[in-house]
Parts: sequence; structure tokens; C-alpha cells
Amino acid sequence: MPGGVRRYLRGFRPLRARGRRSPTSAACCIATGRICSSRPCATSRPIGRVECGLSETCRANTWPHSACRTASTSCRPSRRSARGLKPARRMRCCCWWAITSPAGDTTPRSSSTCGRAGRSFASRRRRTATTPSCCAASRRGESSSPGCGTPPPSERACERWPTWPRPIRLASWMCRPSCSRMTGGRWPASWPRCCAARLGAMSRWRRTQADQIDMPTVLAVIIARAGSKGLPNKCVQPLAGRALVEFTFDHAFSAESLDAICFSTDSPEAARLASQRGIFVVDRPAELASDTAPVSAVVRHAVTCFESAHPGFRSDVVVLLYGNIPLRPAGVIDRAVRELIATGADSVRSVAPVSKQHPDWLHRLEAGRLVKFRENHVHRRQDLEPLFYHDGAVVVVTRDALETPPAHSADFHAFFGRDRRGLVVGVGDTVDVDDAADLRLAEARMSLRPVAPVRIGAAEVGPNLPAFIIAEAGVNHDGDVDAARRLIDAARSAGASAVKFQVFAASRLVTRKAAACNYQRRHDDRATSQYEMLRRLELAPDRFAELSEHARQVGIEFLATPFSPADVRLLVELGAPAIKLASTDLLNLPLIDAALETGRPLIVSTGAAEASEITSAVCRLRRAGAVDRLILLHCVSSYPTPPGEANLRAVRALAEQHRVPVGYSDHTREVHTGAVAVAAGAVALEKHLTLDRTRTGPDHFFSLEPADFAAYVRQVRETEALLGDGVIRLSAAQLEVRRLARGCLVAARDIMPGEPLTHENVIVKRAGSASSCLSPIELPRIVGRRAAAFIPADTPLAWSLALAAPVDAAP
Repeated sequence: MPGGVRRYLRGFRPLRARGRRSPTSAACCIATGRICSSRPCATSRPIGRVECGLSETCRANTWPHSACRTASTSCRPSRRSARGLKPARRMRCCCWWAITSPAGDTTPRSSSTCGRAGRSFASRRRRTATTPSCCAASRRGESSSPGCGTPPPSERACERWPTWPRPIRLASWMCRPSCSRMTGGRWPASWPRCCAARLGAMSRWRRTQADQIDMPTVLAVIIARAGSKGLPNKCVQPLAGRALVEFTFDHAFSAESLDAICFSTDSPEAARLASQRGIFVVDRPAELASDTAPVSAVVRHAVTCFESAHPGFRSDVVVLLYGNIPLRPAGVIDRAVRELIATGADSVRSVAPVSKQHPDWLHRLEAGRLVKFRENHVHRRQDLEPLFYHDGAVVVVTRDALETPPAHSADFHAFFGRDRRGLVVGVGDTVDVDDAADLRLAEARMSLRPVAPVRIGAAEVGPNLPAFIIAEAGVNHDGDVDAARRLIDAARSAGASAVKFQVFAASRLVTRKAAACNYQRRHDDRATSQYEMLRRLELAPDRFAELSEHARQVGIEFLATPFSPADVRLLVELGAPAIKLASTDLLNLPLIDAALETGRPLIVSTGAAEASEITSAVCRLRRAGAVDRLILLHCVSSYPTPPGEANLRAVRALAEQHRVPVGYSDHTREVHTGAVAVAAGAVALEKHLTLDRTRTGPDHFFSLEPADFAAYVRQVRETEALLGDGVIRLSAAQLEVRRLARGCLVAARDIMPGEPLTHENVIVKRAGSASSCLSPIELPRIVGRRAAAFIPADTPLAWSLALAAPVDAAP
């Protein structure tokens, strides 16, 4: 089967081969009116039917006749995958099919043809209800047809069809392009992303490119060894609170063109870190762990081990990533893969321009004499010949090139193939750590990278911006919607940026016998169990709609913490500008996935979590492309939090480690902790608000009443004013003191004309409003000159009163 079809069906067959078939995963491939598998699942079915007469060819999993371009499924591939493979995403299929008649015409179908299509189109915001079809109608320049798009049936049906690669004329035609970008029936320059291409591990970038090229299978191989001589076991050396190799893990997970990742190492500690991230670990043998082992042999061994452990997976392209490179240009991996595929080269390597170490400016030392490395007369940097060096950020090679045998034993670069391409990146964009100095350089450069702010509603949240203060109303309404409205009013009056509630249904959140916490029982004698307590505190969904509208009317952002995917959907319907995830749900994958699908900013608390659990959660969000809309909240899940347990230095530690905005979820009883947290670097604050601290309930006793909450906000704003922006400047408020209180040079006694100026007769005093007097910094220049006229005692000196003649010169 051609690679293009194989890629589209990766969500089906590899899952079956790995023994991870979902009960509803599809077994259909390319249908000719019947299912093309010997083991179809119950829900697998072709949607379109044509007469092709090539059933046996289809059964053999080969490319069908051009008249049979029908592909369909309405199934969900398993979200699980083998270790090292990116999670298979649920396919959002809205009748993925196309019908081609022998005459070359097409039959556009509406989304209602597929039972799931209509629902998907109606409910998913990212879908368009008018997906165009490039068929005969498109060629005539007619408007796009609603519902499912269909592929061009033949070269004569669409004028742009011949320009597309022939091997990939069956793809996911259920697309969602921007219809506004279509003119005259022609497709936009950037081909639409296809919803049906969400099969298996296909990433967003690969979905965008899928209809243009025969997509290869891409395997990333990360290599790191323990026996480095310059910096022993450098791959696990600490950098910004993390092991060095973890940054390469991040880069691999962020790359959208990779299908799978494996890690070759002989370091047990590095292997453990990779396993925690779900990366397949290849135990590198000793003969491949020395500094003389060829890189190509290490990569081939890793590829072989990975494919042996994952039957049905065969890589067409291999991406080599060195584990000692913590800084890479953003998107360099995807750019290199695109370059390889677009050019058909054997290899692509990232290269950076040579600057001051240019060969034209290099010399040899021969018996102490400098000899030019090569003769030239170039003296200006701008006139140097452009040369480049491999910076190590990424190497992408084809499978064929990787398996090319070297011409001789010393040819360690034979695996780059014959056609070797370069991808130019900036000077210094990549940091290759070989020794302790490189490690310090990487840390310094990381600290210089700014943390991007996150927008919540009308506010931007990030460093050097006003703190985003969340009044946590939580469940302090006690199940009374009128009390909830008063909490919103109190939060607005206190100056909070947002008010937040908790959205849950006790029946979905806890079991009936789940025990309540001690602090909850101490302050609520009715809290015999979590279920009974929460059942009294929950509000109906329509009540939250009322509260959201009330918050909008009074002018404050409405937020809420959901505890189930259904709660997340409610917040989306209410238009909440962000999703707040509680500390208890840091590892709640279904809830995290539901929050991710909203596309909204995420505020995630980190209470009662190990550092490794926080890292795991952040990495999951990073892999999903959501780290740029993430705000972490340092949190101590102790109610109330003793001042000695607050550990506010963790705010800066989290920010430095994860490079995201970090705030503080404040569970202390004090009013001043928010101001201290802001001084420690917190960009957002969450503090409980109650109408009456003496009320019975789980959270009232450590919450702030409205007056105290207003003081809390006021102290935060005063602290921000005290902190300033960190720019050193002379402010207007200081000018008077500068003018009146600074000393200047004055005559210590009467000085006669022609008398030398010395340290005895010139001293420093404050001269008040004398603006033209000499600064004390001029004393070395004034001493040795002669008085040009009589200078009375206490007279501020000026240059006009001093002659330039030296002391030994005649007056």
C-alpha cells in the first residue's frame, strides 16, 4: 500500500497490531461498498458505495483503482497507544468519504449523510458549516456546498487537481478550510486541515500537510550517554531545576511532525526520567556508549529496537536529537522535517552562520609566528564569505540514507546520504552543552527569554503586569444563589479582578461513603461525608447562568472550577474566559483533556503535588500545545496554611523551571500574604472570600470577609507600586533633593588671585540652590590650577574662577 494511505490508516491497523484495539476502533480501510478487513468491528461501515470491481485488491490492502476513491468510517480509534507513541486522538469523523463515478463526476453529500457528521458540525466551534467541495461545481466557480467536502474526482474536474502529487489523491476530504479565502472555486494557498485526518497519532501539522504530500512516518531518536569526559553524566546535570535531557524531551513532544519518540542511553537516571514521560527507552550497549562509537550505529540500533518492540511500525524518516542541547530554535524540528519532505533530500541538518571564527580570520601558529589559515584580504565582517556550521539542533535523515553503508571505515557521515541540505538558524539560537561553562551559558540564556503573558478576558496576566486577583467564592454561598450574588458584589467592591465559584454535581464528584477531611468536619458538624456536604453546597446549572450574567452586569470576570468534563462544557456555554483546575485534579486526565479542548487559558493549582507530578502535568499541556495559555498557581493544600508552610520562594522556582506565569493560591488567614507573594514574583492570586467568617461550612473559617479582602487587594496594589518596573531613572520627585542636598566644591577660606587651588583651600560642602557649582567629581581636575580672581570663603567654585595654568607657571 502506498505510504499516503498507510499514514491515514495508522489510527486503525497499528493499533490492532499493537494489541490495543478499542472495542469501537475501525477496521475499514478503503471501501468499495464493503468492509475491507477480515475482522471488522461492529461499527465499521463504508458510507459511500461505488461499483469498482476491485474488491480483492481492496482486501489485499493495496491502492484501489482511480475510479474507487471512497474511504469512510464513523469509529473512534483507541486513545491509547504503545509506549513512545504519541497518544492516538479520537477521530472527529463527519462522513469521511468521496464517491467517484466512472464518468468522473462527483456527488457532494450533506453532513447529514453521516450520523455523526451533523452533530460534529453543529457542536464543534472549529468546524465550518460550509466546507467547500472541489469538484465540477468548484471548477465552474460556484459557491461552496454545505456539509461534507468531496475530493476532486479527476484531473478534468478541478483545474488545480493536476498540481497535487498523484500518490495522495485519497485523503481526508472532510475538511474545514476558511471559506472566505476561496475565490472562483479555487482552494486557498494553504490547504485546509482535515478533521478526518485526526486518525492515530497524526499531529496538527501533519493534518495540514496530509493532502499535499505522501506523508512519511517520522521517528525521533534522542541520544545521550553517561560517560561524557567534559562533564560526566551531563545529560542529567541540573539546569533551571531540571535534568538537562528533559529539555530535549520537551522539544520532541512539542514537535508536531513526529509520530513516535525513543531514547537511547546507558544512563539509568536518564532512562528513568524518559520512562516517566512515557518515552520508549532503548538500553544502549557498552560498545555503542563509548566516545568512539559512530552516531549512525547508535541511531540504527535505536530504530531497530523500537520497531522490534512495536510490530507494524516502520519509520520512513528519522529525526536525531542530541540530549545535551537544552536550547533549540522554536519549531526547528518541524521545519527540518518539512524541508526534507519538500526537497526529497537524503538529510537536513540545522546550521548557523559562522561569525568571528570565520576561516578567513583564522591563523596557524608555526614556531610562534601567525600564518593565515587561507590567504585573503577581507577586513570587514560584511565582506566575509557566508559559511555555516552544524549547530546540533536537529538532524533529519531518510531511512534509506540511514542504512547506507559507509564507503570506508572512517566515513562516519555516510548516513547523511548524497543530497545533504541545510536549514539556517540564528547565531546563538542553539546551546550545545559540553562542559560546566556551557551549562552556565544555557542557564543565562534561559533566564533572558521572556515569559509571555496570558490573556484572561480583558486582562493580561504575566510578569511586570498588575496581579490578577481572584476572589474565591467557592462554596461559601452555602447553596444559596442570593448569597452567591452578594459574594460577586463584594468581590467587585473590593477591587478583585475576577470572582470564582466551584461547579460540580456531588453524584459525579464523590462516592456516597467518601469521608470528609478533618478540617471540614471541625467546621461543619453536618459533614459526615463528602457526598452529604457537597450535595448541600451544589448549585444547579441554570443558577450559574444567572451568576455569570450578574458578574457581567457588575463588571467583573466570572470564573469557576469544574470537576468533571460535563462541568467544563457548562463553563464553555457560560462563556467563562478561562478554566481553573483544582490541585486535586492535577493528574485527572479526562478533566484535563476536556479543559484542553476548550482552547481557553488554563489556571492550574499545584497543591499536595510532588515536583515530578507538576512537571508531568506541565509536559502534558506542553505536548498539547497549551503551555502558552497556562498559568500555574503555587498552592499549599492546608486549611488554613500556617505562615511557615507558605513557601513563597516556590513561586519563582516554578517560574524558572517551567517558564510560564506563576501565581499563588493563598489559603492563609492573613491579609498581608498576597502582597508578599507579589513581591516574591506571583502574577496572580487566589484568595477565599466569605460574607461571614463565623458561618458553619468547610471554607468560611479561613476566608476573608469583604472589608479584609478589600485591604488584601489594597496591600497588593501598594506593593506593586513599591516594586515599580525595575528601571533605574531619575524621577521628578528626586530633583529637589538632588539640587539642594548634593555637595559641591567651595572655597575653604579666602583665596587670593593667582593662588594655587589645593586640597586645603578647596573642600566639599552643600551649597543649597547654587546650580552652577562644580561637582566633587571634578576635584582632581581643579586641584593644581590657580585662582583667576579673588574667591571669598564658602563661594561655590566654577570653571571661570580657575585658570588652566599649572602651579609652577608664572602668574
